[in-house]
Amino acid sequence: MKSGILRTRRRGVSTAVVAVLTAGTLAACQEQNEAAAPAAPPPAVTVTPVVQADVVDSFEFVGRVDAIDSVDLRARVQGFLTERRFTEGNDVEQGDVLFTIDPEPFEAEVQAARADVAQAEASQTETANAFARAEQLLPRGNISQAAYDEALAAKLRADAELEGQRAALRQAEIELGYTTIASPLDGRTGTAAYSEGNLVGPDSGVLATVTSLDPIYVDFSLSERDLVEARQNAIERGENLDAGAIVLALRLPNDDAYDHEGHIAFVGTEVDAQTGTIPIRGEFAKPDELLVPGSFVTVIISERESRSALLVPQAAIQLDQTGRFVLVVDADNRVAIRRVTTGRQQGTDWVVEDGLREGEMVIVEGLQRVRPGIEVQATAMAGAAEG
Repeated sequence: MKSGILRTRRRGVSTAVVAVLTAGTLAACQEQNEAAAPAAPPPAVTVTPVVQADVVDSFEFVGRVDAIDSVDLRARVQGFLTERRFTEGNDVEQGDVLFTIDPEPFEAEVQAARADVAQAEASQTETANAFARAEQLLPRGNISQAAYDEALAAKLRADAELEGQRAALRQAEIELGYTTIASPLDGRTGTAAYSEGNLVGPDSGVLATVTSLDPIYVDFSLSERDLVEARQNAIERGENLDAGAIVLALRLPNDDAYDHEGHIAFVGTEVDAQTGTIPIRGEFAKPDELLVPGSFVTVIISERESRSALLVPQAAIQLDQTGRFVLVVDADNRVAIRRVTTGRQQGTDWVVEDGLREGEMVIVEGLQRVRPGIEVQATAMAGAAEG
């Protein structure tokens, strides 16, 4: 029994010794393999220098095209339409007659009113002469005071009657003038609601619409913050925002640029409580008729004066919970993180207001393979200037 126990102990000791020797052998082999394996090369990245350039801050908004003037033509007297002198959709000039209402009944009214005026003038002359005689006879006692008063009253009635008949004649002439309906402005006509032969009047509604198309408005809204910044910049340059400190440009619905520069015609006086924006109205020339009232366009606002700023590609800008940052490569090819304050985008670049210096190399490709503090193999981006 005792000899069996000794054999078991000896076997356990032998097993432990083998395990220790095996572990030592494996460790020695691993150290030899690690010493023999070559070190991994630094990760490759693409870098580009921070550049300084003249930039113009710009903003884009959705705008709606609106006509400066639009007039609904209506009949002011009742009668039958005898003429429609325009083609729908054609341009007209101020004063062009577009509709004619049968004038004959109104011409007859004018003739009758003129006759009434002539009769009133005759009566007024007669009563004026009678009163003149009464004025001469009363001091001599040849007529009574009552007769004098009656002559005066007759003259005053005749004067009033004449004024009334003249007013009636004027009204008849005005109504006769209403039988021709002319365009009050230069513009383009819409569809005609009535054709010749229809009976029209004040209750007939709109006969047609004339819309002024050149120049033309574009309405849009600007945030309160952006407006304040634009005005501050204008004040710094001694300019008036409404008088041309900024440039208005348009991009048409097909993404083509509109060839004509605009200017601000109106800035709202109150901020919309729901949207936090202020209405702005731009005015543009419309010689080629590409702007159609009611259509939507992109309004591009840019400052007339440029400024110097640092630019980095958009691909270099990263974002985490703290904010925006870039990874830079220093002179020893090691990566460092830089927190940056960005301005507005300039095409494919970001304006950097703070956090970088001109000439520093920022990583634009290979960002997922690096972390701050490690060494990298940097290659300049094609077309980039050396830092």
